[in-house]
Amino acid sequence: MKKYINTKNLYLLTIISFALILSFLYFFAHMAPYFYTGFDYPTNPNKLSNIANFIFLFLICFNLICVTLSIICLFRVLFKR
Repeated sequence: MKKYINTKNLYLLTIISFALILSFLYFFAHMAPYFYTGFDYPTNPNKLSNIANFIFLFLICFNLICVTLSIICLFRVLFKR
C-alpha cells in the first residue's frame, strides 16, 4: 500500500515556511545593531549572531525541502496518466 503526501498540507507548510523566513528577516532587520555576522571585521561574531545565522540557514533549508516536495507533487499531478 503506497502512502501519498497530502498536497494541501504540503502547500500550507510551504507557505508557512515562506512566512517564517519573511518574519525572521523582519526581526533581523529591526535587531541588526545587536547582531554581528562576522563578515565585516576579522573578530569573532557574538553568540546571538551565531544563533540567528543557524536559525536562518535552518529556515532556508526547510523552505527548500518544502518547495522541492511541492514541485514533485505538482509534476505528479500534472503528468498523472
